[in-house]
Amino acid sequence: VDPDGSVDALEGLIRWRHPVRSLISPAEFIPIAERSTLIDMVGEWVFKRACADIGHFPGRRISINVSGEQLKRDEIVTMCDRVLRETGRSASQFII
Repeated sequence: VDPDGSVDALEGLIRWRHPVRSLISPAEFIPIAERSTLIDMVGEWVFKRACADIGHFPGRRISINVSGEQLKRDEIVTMCDRVLRETGRSASQFII
């Protein structure tokens, strides 16, 4: 929040909407995804969704969490660059 009280940045939060168990916390499903290759797919989906959603909030930035396992992989830079180019977003719109 800016000194004048206006919102400067948003935070994107992920939840898994399970058909039976309702909303499942990332604390429960991210560790499972990290132990498999699914974390890359989840991380890319989150980033693409954030790129789409930030368009609804001109002049704002959005913060997203990135898995520690995903940060260890060189591919994250390539993926972020590709998604930014595909969506026409700027890295300056994000707080990671």
